[in-house]
Amino acid sequence: MSVSVRVINGIYGRPAAGLTVSLSREVDGGFVQRWTGRADESGQFLSLQELSLPPGAYRLEFDLGDYFCARVRAL
Repeated sequence: MSVSVRVINGIYGRPAAGLTVSLSREVDGGFVQRWTGRADESGQFLSLQELSLPPGAYRLEFDLGDYFCARVRAL
C-alpha cells in the first residue's frame, strides 16, 4: 500500500510548499508516528510515496499552525 498527498493552500490559491505532515499507524489502540516530511514546491510529499506500508489504520496530521504563522511573518 502507498499514500500520495498533495496539499493546495485554498486561501492563496497555490501549493502549500513547506507544510509539515506526519503519518502515524494505529498500533494496539494508539498511534505511532511512522513518517514526517515537508511539502515540496508543488505541495507534494514524494518521500511518502516511497514508504512500504502494511494494511492498517493510518492518520495524517497537517501542521497548519506553523505553516500559516510562517506565511504571516513573510508578509
